[in-house]
Amino acid sequence: MDEGLHTAAIAIDAPARLHLGFLDLEGTLGRRFGSIGLAIDGIATQLTMAPSRSLEISGPGAARARMALEQAAAALGVAALARITIQRAIPSMSGSAPGHSSALPSQPGSPGCTSDRL
Repeated sequence: MDEGLHTAAIAIDAPARLHLGFLDLEGTLGRRFGSIGLAIDGIATQLTMAPSRSLEISGPGAARARMALEQAAAALGVAALARITIQRAIPSMSGSAPGHSSALPSQPGSPGCTSDRL
């Protein structure tokens, strides 16, 4: 444990989610980016997080977690300082779901995009 830091740790258990689709893609109901999905029993990311004087991440998916945390910290203008132990990680997505590089043609202004209101 790091001297001088609060020693409380938090445990996070986040179930996997099966994405079923977007709601109101036209934005006429005020929920332009809403979606619906179901939690999948038995598949989850489980981790513990505690304060630290440096960034320490271990366990399955550590590289992916490090990249996400560093990007979030940079966007928020804070230091990425934490000790994270990942006990279980949801496997990375595969396929052509939104957010993947194969979805890039659907981005406004890109070739193949038929709408500027995504």
